[in-house]
Amino acid sequence: MPKMKRKIGKFFLYFILLLILFITLQYALCPVYDFPEPKTFYGNQWYNPYEGMENKTDWYKANFHTHSKAWLGITSGKDTPEKIYKTYQEMGYDIICISNYQSINQSINTFQEENNEYIPVYEHGMNIRKNHQLVIGAQKVSWKDFFLLQNVHNKQNIINHLKEDGTFLVLAHPIWNNAYTPNDVKALTGYDALEVFNHYKCSIKLWDVALSAGKPVWLMSNDDSHNMEDFSAQTGRCWTMINAASLKKEDIFAALKSGRMYGVRGKKGFNDNYLQKVDIFDNHLVIQCQNPAQEIRFIGQGGIVKKKVTNKDQAKFALTPTDTYIRAEIYNPKTTILLNPIIRFEGTSIKKFSAQRNITKTWLLRVIFFFHIGLIIFFVKKKMTNK
Repeated sequence: MPKMKRKIGKFFLYFILLLILFITLQYALCPVYDFPEPKTFYGNQWYNPYEGMENKTDWYKANFHTHSKAWLGITSGKDTPEKIYKTYQEMGYDIICISNYQSINQSINTFQEENNEYIPVYEHGMNIRKNHQLVIGAQKVSWKDFFLLQNVHNKQNIINHLKEDGTFLVLAHPIWNNAYTPNDVKALTGYDALEVFNHYKCSIKLWDVALSAGKPVWLMSNDDSHNMEDFSAQTGRCWTMINAASLKKEDIFAALKSGRMYGVRGKKGFNDNYLQKVDIFDNHLVIQCQNPAQEIRFIGQGGIVKKKVTNKDQAKFALTPTDTYIRAEIYNPKTTILLNPIIRFEGTSIKKFSAQRNITKTWLLRVIFFFHIGLIIFFVKKKMTNK
């Protein structure tokens, strides 16, 4: 009997060691990156994402983040894809996406797929801190992740991996559970957008941190609903208006990548105001709405409110040499609208800096890791032998 207990004990110990090795190995193999120093946008010209936008009526209402029943109910989605589609269709949505965790759902909108309008999307992430990403346009699910806590190098590695097949990558609900910190968004490169409006959390301040650090990231606004009947908190609360030539996925992707969209927070998907134009004329930023807004705010470097205009359908802001980016918030009786920023640039394309692998530090980390693993195995084996 004692021998049997010892064998069981050995088996259990080796199993625990293998499990620890499996979990920690992914961290040891993660590259160490050198991140570009934060640098404000610069240049003598302005990039206006709304310049040359399509006819003012060509706006499409979109929600890229909703969960249906999946994984035997573990992920808490309550509804079928059919119910989700019907609910959003009744609220006038043009783009309806199901973004289940680690699953691309092609059972919804099959007619859109046939007409080149289907946009696959899933929510990536299986870690304890909710470091999740919306992977828009993915053709397959990636199972790579760092399951425990993630440092900025782990987060960069996941971003690089998910961007390999040309997806539009959004950091989902970034401030929820402190998944992405201000220091993270100052350093990380390669992602396309932040989910600024999400029914769980609002990440406006974090977005300004990224923009102030010279990161050209756009906003996205999504419900992240798990329950179609919860209109008070989850469904029809946050959506993205996209200006595109058509609903074909290549046109939608072109609009997303150029930033020709704005985010709305309201109720039941109801728009009580619409953006008509954003122009730069005579060194002034001019915003025109369909209806008078209660207030239009202009926000600049550091998230500072530069100007407020009340009870008008048009607002102007005089641009100064010290302005690096300017974005607008439009407050209406039933909705809040966030516009993407105009950004200083040098007139060709917006500069995007990339984190680079530090080969020396990467291999030093790996050598230290395997050295410690070897010591642990040596002492455990020695202890078990002595028994």
